Amino acid sequence: MRAERGSDFHGKRQSYYIFVYIPEDRLTSGIILYRLIVCTSVHILCTSIASVGLARGWREAKARLGEFEKSRAMPFLVAAMVLHGLHNAGAVLWSVGRI
Repeated sequence: MRAERGSDFHGKRQSYYIFVYIPEDRLTSGIILYRLIVCTSVHILCTSIASVGLARGWREAKARLGEFEKSRAMPFLVAAMVLHGLHNAGAVLWSVGRI
């Protein structure tokens, strides 16, 4: 369910980039496929990783009848942020012609 929400949000965002943000003279089928396949897949993966960490943290808190401990979810959240950051860095370098 969480991955579906991530893909839904990202699909709408990609439509905005494709039809509004990217100038028509730079819009190629390669860019469209990249944004729809690679970008969406990265976001689904990052959302799924973060969700697993949050779910495990809440499940452990419920089993202990205690409070949610951020430290249980943090490795998953950090992994998702690092993956997303690497993707963003690659996109920026690509857009300025460095890769």
